[in-house]
Amino acid sequence: MYTGRASRNLRSRLERHLRAEKALRWHIDYLLKWAKVQEVRIFSGRAAEECGINLETARSNGYAFLVPGFGSSDCACPAHLLWTGNNGHDGPRAAEEDMSPQESRD
Repeated sequence: MYTGRASRNLRSRLERHLRAEKALRWHIDYLLKWAKVQEVRIFSGRAAEECGINLETARSNGYAFLVPGFGSSDCACPAHLLWTGNNGHDGPRAAEEDMSPQESRD
């Protein structure tokens, strides 16, 4: 699961992400070369709420942060890409193990 935001042009951004043919520009573009979008959920609110939604989704569902730093270069979240499981396989680690924001991204 990926948590992201769009401050403007939400519809065109989603349409772009869902297209198969596109220039690879953002990290999500590279991920979507190999992953299939199964569902899109839209939450209205302020951009500052993105991290709270991401962290609460991970915590309340036991999802894991799959790739440290993925999608979170502009915030202190561990990542914005969450492992939700796959056919009964557990993720690499439970989300509860590290819910604290990272101090730096060096």
